[in-house]
Amino acid sequence: GVRMSTMFWKQDPTVRSRLWDLDGIRHLVTPHFEAVYYEENSPAIAMRSMYNVGVSQLWQTHRGSEENRRTVNWIRWNVDTTWVKDPADTSIDPLGRYGPAGFLFNDPSIPIRTRTEDNFFGLVRNSLNSDFEWNVSDTASVVSELNYDLDSGVVQKLDIGVNRYVYPDLSYYVGNRYLRPVIISVPAEGVYEQGSNSLVTALTYTLSPRYTAIFANEYNFDFSKNVRSELSLIRRYHRLYYGVSLSLDESLDRQGISLSIWPQGIKELAIGSRQYMGMTEMLRED
Repeated sequence: GVRMSTMFWKQDPTVRSRLWDLDGIRHLVTPHFEAVYYEENSPAIAMRSMYNVGVSQLWQTHRGSEENRRTVNWIRWNVDTTWVKDPADTSIDPLGRYGPAGFLFNDPSIPIRTRTEDNFFGLVRNSLNSDFEWNVSDTASVVSELNYDLDSGVVQKLDIGVNRYVYPDLSYYVGNRYLRPVIISVPAEGVYEQGSNSLVTALTYTLSPRYTAIFANEYNFDFSKNVRSELSLIRRYHRLYYGVSLSLDESLDRQGISLSIWPQGIKELAIGSRQYMGMTEMLRED
């Protein structure tokens, strides 16, 4: 298919408003619009044109003593809405999939995070998305991500958690991941589940100026089982990083080893997974 995309206003300082209140908090607003048109050339893959409009908001404040006063990002909140041409209808089959969306291009079983990082996948429903971050202090923040189905009025996904940095070498994340209610019924095995809530944890430790270790785990309360565990080692060179990851996915009964390589500051040139690129930026990629 042919993908044509037009973006207006994004990161355009001419339309960004700067507002100060009496407490010295600055509010930065950046609207954006994107239109994507696909011309299908294969009956096996369904491509849906879409329109996206939203606004990125950033609140900044001052921290530090009078002698060392600095401006910091306090709250970041991005909201956008996506309308899809010929979206999937509201009928759901026994496996929890939307009716006409059973094509590879926009299978709703593909995680939203994967869709946002890969142009090959797209949304199948009209939706409202929210991305929120509150930097409570210089070492702690609250983050959240939401996907709301505008057609059915159902929250498809909600992530909320806490990031904590412990000087000088340790940082960790603890959060909960909620996925829309999914009913799985297998008469032969008597399996029945509705909804999904998982405890997601991650630990990052700087072993040395050159090596960083990351351990991540997800445990699902509804199934009372561990979903996925992953251990990664990141090696830093002067302007280059590479990471080796060992993963154990019990939900798919799959084990794997992956290799990623990326240059500093140019994520478009990354080879392999990009999921750990931002994990070293705060401590090592500056």
